[in-house]
Amino acid sequence: MLREQGVELTRVKEETVRILEAANVEKIQRRADTNIGPGAFQYPRPAYTPDTKKALEHTLSEARAPDR
Repeated sequence: MLREQGVELTRVKEETVRILEAANVEKIQRRADTNIGPGAFQYPRPAYTPDTKKALEHTLSEARAPDR
């Protein structure tokens, strides 16, 4: 019935995800403003610089390494 009305499943899924993400982002924003301070949370987050990305990858690698 929905298909007959021109409703596309892919579009419905995409819109549902968009709405849920927006609701979650707003919730996270409010909590961050309360707990950390106004403006501390940015979405979408800024891209990492190459050096920052390397540092995070190294940290993750070290965290996953078995104890020496």
